[in-house]
Amino acid sequence: MFDFTSKTKKFLFKSVAAFVAFLLITLTSCVRNVAKVESSNSTAKVINIGLIEPLTGIESSAAIDEINGIKFANWLYNTVNINGEEYRIKLIEADNESSTDGARRAAQKLIDEKVIAAIGSYSSSLSLAAINTLQNARIPTVSATSTHPRLTYNNDYSFRICPIDPLIATIIANYVYKNGYETSAILTCRNSENSTSLTNFFRMAYTKLGGKIVVEHTFNSGDSNFDQVMERIKQSGAEFIFAPSSVIDGSKIIDASRKAGLNAKVGASDTWESLSLINSSSSNAEGAIFATFYNERNIGTEETEKFKKEIGGYLSFNGFDTTVTSNLACGYDAYMAVYRALENMTKIDTEEMRFRIDDLQYNGLTGEIRFDENGDAIRNTIYIKEIKNKHFTLLETTSIN
Repeated sequence: MFDFTSKTKKFLFKSVAAFVAFLLITLTSCVRNVAKVESSNSTAKVINIGLIEPLTGIESSAAIDEINGIKFANWLYNTVNINGEEYRIKLIEADNESSTDGARRAAQKLIDEKVIAAIGSYSSSLSLAAINTLQNARIPTVSATSTHPRLTYNNDYSFRICPIDPLIATIIANYVYKNGYETSAILTCRNSENSTSLTNFFRMAYTKLGGKIVVEHTFNSGDSNFDQVMERIKQSGAEFIFAPSSVIDGSKIIDASRKAGLNAKVGASDTWESLSLINSSSSNAEGAIFATFYNERNIGTEETEKFKKEIGGYLSFNGFDTTVTSNLACGYDAYMAVYRALENMTKIDTEEMRFRIDDLQYNGLTGEIRFDENGDAIRNTIYIKEIKNKHFTLLETTSIN
């Protein structure tokens, strides 16, 4: 057995005490560092961006592509550095319930949540219903796919990514007339701002070219019987039917035209570039044409190539078809317009955000993003596509200077 001297015992005691003290200091330091990280994460500064969309209701299935585009962009770009400080970007969802009253309530929710900007909505009618509420609160809003000209008129806080109705309708009219369809029928959804606007501009452009409108018919969204008007169209000999409408109404119109045995070409605008239309009307949708704003064959920038690399996996993982539609691309570009504006900000307020969006210039999926004096993206190109073998096939790229 060892016999320690008093001096040795003192030395050992001091050594053990020093070691224990070292351990306590080290452990305390580690705990303190973890607490700092947790504290830093729990108090991270957050910027709220509003997502105002029809999450429920009749338009919800058609809006899903636009919503996916916005959410995918947020998934890729969810933090931003402003003045050397990092902020987390949070999407605040506001369901407009596919109704104009719901749109106003959703806009108020975003105001209450103190969003710095809003994105949406799918459907011109829903966007128009919300835009004045957001404007009065001085919240800049970027619409992805609402094409009605009135959306940005006399409103410094309203911007849009997609082209507007006059351009879309004129290019469709040019395509139809050029391809030998000299007589047309027009079907207008009377409670849709978008449908009414598009048919008005189509009529003007088509008749100016020499085309003849032989049947005009108005209907309410949700009408289920188009048999009588299809009989009228059949008797008139119309070669083309222009029916800008929702996916649900469009599916009924296509099915009714096939049931009536019509050989007329059926067409609309960008709302028909939806897998819901193909799935709803089955093989009847074959041959239907529409105008759209995105061409997946375009050779893009490093940014667009990153999009193409990641989007398929994101959609598949979340249970969606991997087809990239115009609505999805426009949704992505709308979010990125807000994000690029955030990158250029020097202070966090809505006036600064409005100024930065207005001053924006970058290359997006749908082309160069640059806004004119009205807040509309400067556009002159439209893509005419056809549903072929249950896919969207590019027929023609048309530009108007």
